[in-house]
Amino acid sequence: VIGQMSAGLTHEYNQPLAAIKTYADNASRMIERGKTDAVPDVLTRIGQMVDRMSALSKTLLAFSRKPTTALAPASVGSVVSEALMLVGQKAKKAGVAITTDIEPGLTAHTGPIRLSQIIVNLVGNAVDALGGVEGRAKPGARVAISARREDDRTRIEIADNGPGIAPELRSHIFEPFFTTKPVGAGLGLGLSIVDSVVRDLQGTVRVEDPREGTGACFVIDLPASGIEAEAAE
Repeated sequence: VIGQMSAGLTHEYNQPLAAIKTYADNASRMIERGKTDAVPDVLTRIGQMVDRMSALSKTLLAFSRKPTTALAPASVGSVVSEALMLVGQKAKKAGVAITTDIEPGLTAHTGPIRLSQIIVNLVGNAVDALGGVEGRAKPGARVAISARREDDRTRIEIADNGPGIAPELRSHIFEPFFTTKPVGAGLGLGLSIVDSVVRDLQGTVRVEDPREGTGACFVIDLPASGIEAEAAE
């Protein structure tokens, strides 16, 4: 997982770096030719690339920091966005599309770093299932992340249209060292850790049938917060 994440982060950094170099070279040529009208726009684009790299660095630092035990209102949309910055490249490489449908202003009374770690784990597992042994998904492969408030709870769903999980295995998937991956492809600890962390966050996690088609759907149930995202941030 660390190796895959490192490769993804390297790609995420190399893209804006290459863009910055291209924009800087273009700006230099414009100045040399006395065509400076477009230079401010080029400099703005360079600033945007730097902001993107800065946001990625902050996300990685927060992800690696030892989380505190205190729970507080957290923006679910922001947590999901940060998680996808870390696992999105893995999905892109495998040919898996990720969609999000999160209720505006939705918050959960949780630990944002640990919730981000949970989402990274579950999305990564879904991408692995869709990619199969070859690591390349079939056309149309997708992971859908949705979140809604239900009474005093926040429900987060991570669903894929992959092969799914057989009913007879669902009671075992959160057990340590249980895995359906090929030998050497996984230790069977990811979902066990997810289950443990969700319990620490005073929530539950379970697997259900997707609402549409085939695949698997993991449902995270957490205490809701009465504070909207804008206030929580």
